[in-house]
Amino acid sequence: FETFINRDLGRFSVAAMMSSFCDKVLRKGGEKRSEEQVDALMSKLVDLFSFLTDKDVFAEIYRNQLAKRLLYDTSASDEAEKNVIQKLKMKCGAQFTSKLEGMITDISLAADMQKQFREYLSHRDSQADYGK
Repeated sequence: FETFINRDLGRFSVAAMMSSFCDKVLRKGGEKRSEEQVDALMSKLVDLFSFLTDKDVFAEIYRNQLAKRLLYDTSASDEAEKNVIQKLKMKCGAQFTSKLEGMITDISLAADMQKQFREYLSHRDSQADYGK
């Protein structure tokens, strides 16, 4: 099976196709799936991933696609993103997923800071209205 899954397919590598499948499942606007369905699909994908020899290629493509989902807010579920990263971490170790986890943490911190800033501006504007 390992030989089969790592066979050269020509234009696209299996790693690229697997990463694109993840992106399609985890992106907003695609086929509507429940959290359980997404989790089951990602579990199967991570099981297949363990047979892949081009794990680094998958990681690079997945990281770029994750960045786009996070920056453009097109991720269907933050929880699903975290679950996939956790599954990959269990298969490949913390070093493999450290950049992915850092991206999730950074976007979460940015959202919190943005919320605090908006609250500050709102509070400041309401105080300015009282001073008139």
